[in-house]
Order: sequence, then C-alpha cells, then structure tokens
Amino acid sequence: MDAPVNGIVFLIPFLVSIKAVTFSITYNTQIFQSTNTIDVHSESIVSCAKLCSYQDKCCVAGFEKLTSSCRMDTSENCSISTHTDSDSDVMHRQLYDALYFLGGYKFNAYDGIRWINTPGQAMTFTDYAANEPNNPTTELCIGSYRHMQFQWVDIPCNWLKSYICEFQE
Repeated sequence: MDAPVNGIVFLIPFLVSIKAVTFSITYNTQIFQSTNTIDVHSESIVSCAKLCSYQDKCCVAGFEKLTSSCRMDTSENCSISTHTDSDSDVMHRQLYDALYFLGGYKFNAYDGIRWINTPGQAMTFTDYAANEPNNPTTELCIGSYRHMQFQWVDIPCNWLKSYICEFQE
C-alpha cells in the first residue's frame, strides 16, 4: 500500500512555545538502508516518530517491529527507496503547517478585515475560499489553509499557528 492511511501527531515542548509534529504513515513498507540512513533502537512507532522529530534533517523514518529499530533518513531531501515488508511501517514527516496566519484581523463588527500593521486602511485584495468567511463574529483572524489550496479562511485568533509575513526593503 503506497498511500498514507493514518498519522501520528504529538506536541513537543520548546521552552515557552509548543511545536506540533505530524507524520503520515505508510503501512507494510520498509526503508532501504543507505549512506543517508541511521538505525537506532526504538520501543515503538511513536518513539521512532519522536526521534525523527528531534532531528532537523529527518523527514522520513521507518519502524521495524521485529527488531524494535528505527531507521531515519538524514539526507534532508525526503526521497527514499522502500520495499514491501509486513513487519515495518514508514512515516513521512509533514514539514509544513496546514494552516498559517496571514495578519488580517477584524477589529470591530462594523468594519471589514484589515491588515494588523495598517488597521486604518481598507484591505484592497482578498482571496477567500468558497463559503468563507463562515464565522465572521467569532473567527476574527485570517489564515491560509492547505486543504483549501491555501486560499483565505477566517480562524480563531487564539490558535497557535505559524505566520506568513511580507516585508518591504
């Protein structure tokens, strides 16, 4: 089976912030050993995912049940060779968020969305997904959502998400 059919998500504490790490899993598949892989002992597929998430270069890891080993790719190109193996599963680390804040905000119920850095100016461009904004009184921030081809959506402002920022030089 080549398509990812399940996933693992867990939170990793980093000083004050929390980083979510997501893996999609391809079952019954094993990573071929190469000069870009390392093998380490791991008690479970979740432990293997955690080990991979602690390595900045790791974007693919495989867990072998019989030997309790975790094979991690450290090449940073996320391109590996695999073969079918009923005792192994491969995890692909999601290297990007599904949702990003864009800096748009609804300052009051009677105005439209404004950019946070220029609240006195009307927004002259929008790229909302179909049926968005769908909660304009409770979701006051603007995000870009992967599952909607990164079009704009309204989202709660208290979500912990990454930002996309534009700077002028």
